[in-house]
Amino acid sequence: MSRKVLAACIAAFTLTFIFSAVPANASSVSPQQTSMATFEGHSIDLSKGWGAATACLIWRSHGIAECFRTNAELASREAQVHPSGAMVRTSGAIPETSTCSVSLDLYSGRNYTGLHLSLIDEGYWQELSYYGFDNTTVSFLGGACSFHLAQGNFGQGYWYPGDTSAWSTAFDMGSWDRTVSSVYIN
Repeated sequence: MSRKVLAACIAAFTLTFIFSAVPANASSVSPQQTSMATFEGHSIDLSKGWGAATACLIWRSHGIAECFRTNAELASREAQVHPSGAMVRTSGAIPETSTCSVSLDLYSGRNYTGLHLSLIDEGYWQELSYYGFDNTTVSFLGGACSFHLAQGNFGQGYWYPGDTSAWSTAFDMGSWDRTVSSVYIN
């Protein structure tokens, strides 16, 4: 087999493997994804900074993009708008049926500290730059669905090689600290 044919076969296999991990009907970006959120009754542009906010809840498919001063305020709001997810996260009980009932939580510090971005939407690549969280993630708490973390926009570039199955966690992403640009929740 010639080198050109072998290289073409390897490239085709690699592309097939990469793109089979994300559903074929996945869109690049939701038309609803913007950088605007509310914080204490005012609109803020997350792509330009969070100001005094330290925790943001994003659930665009339900019209929610809200930020808070504390994680406790975020948890309280999530319990109001997404009671099943908040209950599972606080109780530590994993439901028998795995739906995307629990958010994917990204943190800017080790051991789930620092800025906290909580994402619930699934089925499309979410650009973290919209949320002022591009190249910021250091630790994460996975939710009820598997997910992908990519170094490039819209899932391009390398994908996080660690465990991203449902309920996976990383208190420190090591060499992947501050390299994630996009997220896909299955």
